[in-house]
Amino acid sequence: YYNAVGDLHLSSGDADLAKAFYQRSGRFGYGNHHGHYALANIEGAQMNTALERTYYERASLRRPTPMSVLNWAQTYQTERNNLQALFTLKDALALQPDEPLIQNTIGYLFMKGGASDSAQVYFQNGSAG
Repeated sequence: YYNAVGDLHLSSGDADLAKAFYQRSGRFGYGNHHGHYALANIEGAQMNTALERTYYERASLRRPTPMSVLNWAQTYQTERNNLQALFTLKDALALQPDEPLIQNTIGYLFMKGGASDSAQVYFQNGSAG
């Protein structure tokens, strides 16, 4: 219910009221993916990276999706903390070993860091998925 009302307010342009309903929804469901993911998007739009990261992390705790994990890692990349982004993605890969989006993003981070051999392994794994 609270997620639906939050969605309604968000679609009508009232992000502040939507945030209140999404936060309320989190009290009724541990690891509420929808509410936390929506809150992360709102905080990201407001350039509040710390809260954005917190909400993507919460969205990824119970039932992580590739996009929630990739967005969580992206908050670290925004701050040029590619090492922490890599750790986040590698932890997610342990739960979703065949996920090509995560594999390719890890490959990208290794390539960006100059480890082309490691990057190639992840790119190959990502293209096989």
